[in-house]
Amino acid sequence: ENAAHIRGVLAGEPGPRRDIVLLNAAAGLVAAGVAEEMSEGLERSAEAVDSRAAAEVLETLVETSQSLRA
Repeated sequence: ENAAHIRGVLAGEPGPRRDIVLLNAAAGLVAAGVAEEMSEGLERSAEAVDSRAAAEVLETLVETSQSLRA
């Protein structure tokens, strides 16, 4: 169920889950010095989700994890 929620957020489903993911990602970008302010972090996070870049990274991680199990 959690995986379905994550995939939904990364597929662009609007709602509170997406909002929380974007806020957490924005805070991480600010903490890492990648974004100077939360507003910039939110913009960058939304772009990563909306462009499907974040979903592509997740898929790569899943594929890599599965190949290591085999």
